[in-house]
Amino acid sequence: PIQSNIFDLLSSYGLNINENLVLDKMCGQVNVQQQVSIFRMAVPMDYPYLPIIKKFNRDDVIVNNLESMSLIFPSEIQSDSVYSDNLVEFVPLLFTSNNSSTASQFYNLNPDPKANPIFSQLNQSSKVLGARVLVADNQTGIESNIILVSDSKIFADQGGGSSPENRIFIMNAIDYLLGDSELIALRSREVTDRPLLSEND
Repeated sequence: PIQSNIFDLLSSYGLNINENLVLDKMCGQVNVQQQVSIFRMAVPMDYPYLPIIKKFNRDDVIVNNLESMSLIFPSEIQSDSVYSDNLVEFVPLLFTSNNSSTASQFYNLNPDPKANPIFSQLNQSSKVLGARVLVADNQTGIESNIILVSDSKIFADQGGGSSPENRIFIMNAIDYLLGDSELIALRSREVTDRPLLSEND
């Protein structure tokens, strides 16, 4: 678990990042070394700890034209207005699919589905992995926005920063916080991801 006072700050605004990891059947892949005949080869395997987000809050300008995002070992975000007098509005932005699950306390990170039983238990409803909140200062009444994504590597080149779709989200979020929603509308005209879908998608 990450130890940081950022969690106390977020809690004061009614935001909680649960101490868990979210898994999703719609996910990225990792290469796993396996013995194939006399050769040892890297075989790609689905890895539910790397969820691919296809479900967005289409009513919010930050994400309404995004097609996908890739996250790495994210945790679930929940709103807890009971302990916060500052929270004005909680707006979920990013959701996993309805084939999700969470792992907590014990984390089996083995990518082989034969060795990781939780990969066959992805039957929970979608989880919130990104949100925007409107908060107010009780003394001054000044309102501010906070955008939270529960992926600590979303800016890193070796993590989420390598994904073009993630970079569009980051630029949209910055423009929104600066009050430049018009730039978001222009950027959304770019086609980011148009994969072929199977009948089950």
